[in-house]
Amino acid sequence: MARVKSIIHFEGSLEDLVFYRLNGIHCVRRKDGMQGERIKNNPNFERTRENNSEFGHCSAYGKSLRNVILPLVSKAKDDRLVSRMQRLLGSIKDLDSVSPRGQRKVWRGLETTEGRRLLKGFDFNGNATLGSVLKANWTVDPESGSILISGFDPGRELVFPEGATHVRFQGALLHLDSEPGSSVIAYSEPAIIPASASVMDLELVPNVIPEGDGRKLFLLSLSFFQEMNGERYPFKNEKRNVLHILEVL
Repeated sequence: MARVKSIIHFEGSLEDLVFYRLNGIHCVRRKDGMQGERIKNNPNFERTRENNSEFGHCSAYGKSLRNVILPLVSKAKDDRLVSRMQRLLGSIKDLDSVSPRGQRKVWRGLETTEGRRLLKGFDFNGNATLGSVLKANWTVDPESGSILISGFDPGRELVFPEGATHVRFQGALLHLDSEPGSSVIAYSEPAIIPASASVMDLELVPNVIPEGDGRKLFLLSLSFFQEMNGERYPFKNEKRNVLHILEVL
């Protein structure tokens, strides 16, 4: 593996070179067709094939999950989201004690208490975790799908970025199927709150209750704005925006 130092970066293949990004670093390697054939067919590489199959499953699962909630993820993510999620899903997949090696699945891992515990609390933006921004307590209601923050004091219990005058709260309830692409998600109406707002009970209720046989994921999104001359402008630098998995049921 070699690192690429250039003002131009891209990912993909060029003749016999493969350009890719690893942990935020642009790298390049040479294609090795013979090695690839050995991995596909040689019995000595059986474990490698099994690992590659499960790695591919976790990668596809994570991409599909991010696509389901893309309107929220696009506003609150960091450069290492894909790799962080890949590691997490790999740990959850390892909890599948039913499927044979090479065929273990993330959704089977989520059937375990430990798997759900691992997914709960995941921050899509590692630069702005929920705990670093929101200092209030919250509860979720599995029946109504609502997220409630009682006695919420924005001025004391929310860390506003410099220059921000308003925050936008939005909740989401996701019924996560074994194949995330077939999952169903419902959103609450966004609540836009000024930094100077009085103490309130903030409740975010989804417009419908998604139906399905998978896991229920409660998500909370926070994004910040600046009001000027009666107009609200989102920050171009969205590093302080939050997207967090509150609960997995």
